[in-house]
Amino acid sequence: MLGNVGNYDGILAPIFAGALTSLQAWVKWTNAHGGLNCHPVSLVSADDGGDPSTNITETEQMVEQDHVIAFVGDMVPLDGNASLSYLESVHVPVIGGDASSSYWYDSPVLFPEGSEVQVSTDGAARESAHEGHTKVAVFYCLEDPFCEAYYESLQSDATSDGVQVVYAGEVSLVQPSFTAECLAAQQAGATSVFEVLDGSSDARAAQDCSVQGFNPLYFTISIGVTPAIQQVPQLNGLLLGANDFPWIDNYTPAQQEFHQALAQYDPGAASSIVGSSASAWASGELVVAASKYLGTQPTSSQLFEGLWSIKGDTLGGLAPPLTFTENGYPSIGKCYWVMKLQNGNWIDVDHGQAVCE
Repeated sequence: MLGNVGNYDGILAPIFAGALTSLQAWVKWTNAHGGLNCHPVSLVSADDGGDPSTNITETEQMVEQDHVIAFVGDMVPLDGNASLSYLESVHVPVIGGDASSSYWYDSPVLFPEGSEVQVSTDGAARESAHEGHTKVAVFYCLEDPFCEAYYESLQSDATSDGVQVVYAGEVSLVQPSFTAECLAAQQAGATSVFEVLDGSSDARAAQDCSVQGFNPLYFTISIGVTPAIQQVPQLNGLLLGANDFPWIDNYTPAQQEFHQALAQYDPGAASSIVGSSASAWASGELVVAASKYLGTQPTSSQLFEGLWSIKGDTLGGLAPPLTFTENGYPSIGKCYWVMKLQNGNWIDVDHGQAVCE
């Protein structure tokens, strides 16, 4: 039995709806192909609404009543660390998820499936500079510390990325207008804007800036995009750094299985596939890679043994090189993929090749 907790309601719901769909398809696909070392997969999932107390309650219930031996693909950027001390005390692993905050890389029970925050941020910034946009403004959300962390990452690595941060504005995901921030960024001389927001706010900010005659190049992070932004003409040319494989890619057998599973088990999901969909699928495949020591009665300890044995594994092109050690912190390859929104469609700028620092 595996558990999953996510922010599936509220302002982040459009971001993570595709993740839950992807994870459910992974369960069906895995069971149709032998399960986890011949054990069928069962998944219990819950929505914590981004509330820390709810996150703790649901996590404890899944461990103590549902008897889950691990969590997989948790999408909890607002409150994931709330239950961390409990998970460490009961020694239950969390295998993959949003991996958007630094704590994902600082606990022996967390096993992120993607690169760290600054890696994908730097990748998008470098591509922006490569296209001639070196003066950047940042719009980052106040609702979650991870938004500011992305901004701070860009700020600290700006020189090496070839950009200069000329303006930074903390904004709310629910504010009615971004006009003030657009004007400030324009007056500061920005030619690109790094949006650390959700997909809806990405779109509204770009539309507000366009009304003011400010049409910069935008770049963002893959975990925050929604399908709807593909239809926003002001975001044409949008760049993003992905810390897992681009969800459009079909280059490797592992990537092909992702598309085959969704087509088979949820044909209507194609329109909702986003960055969190890829992260959830990669999380599931990380469980598969860790399942080789599962015995007659699967346990958390057996999964830990499997996870600790993983060294430099990309899960067939789904992730950067992943390495885990016993009771240690993860070592994740500093790799990213660059995607671009071009005339309403996403493209992989490097045609399936990850860029590794």
